Amino acid sequence: MTGLLTCLYTDHNPQELRRELKDTLESVNDLLLLAFLDDYPVGLAHTSIRHDYVEGASTHERCAYLEAIYVDPDFRLQGIARGLTCRCEEWSHARDCRLFASDCELDNKESEDFHKSMGFQEVSRNIHFIKEIELR
Repeated sequence: MTGLLTCLYTDHNPQELRRELKDTLESVNDLLLLAFLDDYPVGLAHTSIRHDYVEGASTHERCAYLEAIYVDPDFRLQGIARGLTCRCEEWSHARDCRLFASDCELDNKESEDFHKSMGFQEVSRNIHFIKEIELR
């Protein structure tokens, strides 16, 4: 599982991912699914119940969030991501969530198209800025 996570989160180190994975697996507000082909893990999905602000949702609505969806490139376009996402949505519905949200990078057209094919509607686009301040 860590292998799939490192493919998805290339800017994280494996130790950091293992810590985050442990927290996720221990949380009742998170679902982590793996898709296997025989004994080989080919995809994963992570959904959480968010209690903070979610773009496009009103503050009183219980919202599930598709935190991550990843399928090994060799196994894409076979319905694996669709199946994982549907299962995440079912889990969210069973926890009384009325909304299911997600996001993707602005330049990730493949992810954008996938989300739209799953019935997600775009609610906003963001570009975030940061600047380091030199201490004097």
